[in-house]
Amino acid sequence: MSSATSNISSAPPALAQVAVGREISEAIARIRYGSVVVHIQDGAVVQIESTEKRRFRAPAHGERPGS
Repeated sequence: MSSATSNISSAPPALAQVAVGREISEAIARIRYGSVVVHIQDGAVVQIESTEKRRFRAPAHGERPGS
């Protein structure tokens, strides 16, 4: 599982919006299966979280794990 946040509050508003969009796009591009959650407070993005899930194939009936 991974989690990412950004600190772009010091950038001018227009640049901050571009940076937020880029961060969201990059978070989506980095994961194969999972989710990206965007937290918004007072109309502004304050946090971006990405969670990646990894699933493993279960052994077939009668098959030994790891074979």
